[in-house]
Amino acid sequence: MKSFFISVLTLSVSLMAQADMVVLEERINTREGMPQWNNQLVEKVLTQSDLKKTGLIECAEVNELPGAYFCAATKKSMMNKALSRASIFSEGTTGVNKGNVIGTDSKSYLDIVAQASGHDIPSSELIGFWAKLEQTCQAGGACPIPEEKEFFDKIVSPISQIHSQFVIISYSLDSDWYQTVTHELMHAQYFLNPVFQKTVDTFWDHEVTPDDRKKIKQVLSQGYNQNDEFVMKNEFQAYLLDSKGPFGWLKDFSVKYRLKLVQKLTEAGTPPLEVRN
Repeated sequence: MKSFFISVLTLSVSLMAQADMVVLEERINTREGMPQWNNQLVEKVLTQSDLKKTGLIECAEVNELPGAYFCAATKKSMMNKALSRASIFSEGTTGVNKGNVIGTDSKSYLDIVAQASGHDIPSSELIGFWAKLEQTCQAGGACPIPEEKEFFDKIVSPISQIHSQFVIISYSLDSDWYQTVTHELMHAQYFLNPVFQKTVDTFWDHEVTPDDRKKIKQVLSQGYNQNDEFVMKNEFQAYLLDSKGPFGWLKDFSVKYRLKLVQKLTEAGTPPLEVRN
């Protein structure tokens, strides 16, 4: 059987009976390797009794987009405990502005932990969140929880030794992983590829009508700060281009803009990356 992994080195860690987290210094091919990788993850959990309770997270660099790391979790709750506060710090959420560290008893945090199916967080935001969280903790406020500490110690820190700029894309296997991956991968392209980002921004500013921009912002305001123009452009392209695009939040705009945006990105030499399931 053809292997879609380039083996280099595997770093495995287990800490405080929490989730076993693994950073793979390998690359995964999004067009062919995702189902195989997911199946291997499930098999590890089924064959190792200690992982059935704790769960498992593995991270692998995306072959087609260096600096982007898929982090697959076997349990959504484990993933969200590790990354929800960092995600809120990065983007904000309803009632919470970006750049804020909130407590784990906050309703906003608990809602994200219960509902989020994936995260996309640039390295600058991850590192900024951790620095502010430690500062807040030292001042007697919110402190890191074990899932966050392990993720930052065993995943973020090693990757930061390889790349000065990277993006974590997380998803869980107990939800619709395919839709989540196709959505979060669009965010990674927007963060890491300047041509992709510029093409999307130009499309938003000149191809999307002012009335449609207003309507799209109203739809996206259900989960995002509509006053943050960067977030609006980023979420617009991700919801438009992901696998659920014609049926998702921006379904009313899919026919009008989806193929047109794909064409513009392809002409610019940065087509949306494919993920096969």
